[in-house]
Amino acid sequence: MTLPRVNPIEKAKHLKAIQRLASEIGCDVAIVKSTYEHELVRLQRGARVREFLPMLVSRHTMEILQDAGIGKSGAGR
Repeated sequence: MTLPRVNPIEKAKHLKAIQRLASEIGCDVAIVKSTYEHELVRLQRGARVREFLPMLVSRHTMEILQDAGIGKSGAGR
């Protein structure tokens, strides 16, 4: 999957958020990217203020990965 319907500036922000999140939780970028893109599609539908999407999608992605036991915070669950 690729980043859905975003302009080049938004795409750069989302890619930076994906890389930062992968680094923070010690997870493979591909796993974070897949989860992030899924959440972006879901949250983008009702978004009125797009500037907040990277933060919101990152938070949701981190929660999903932690609940799945993926990354530093999810280790040992």
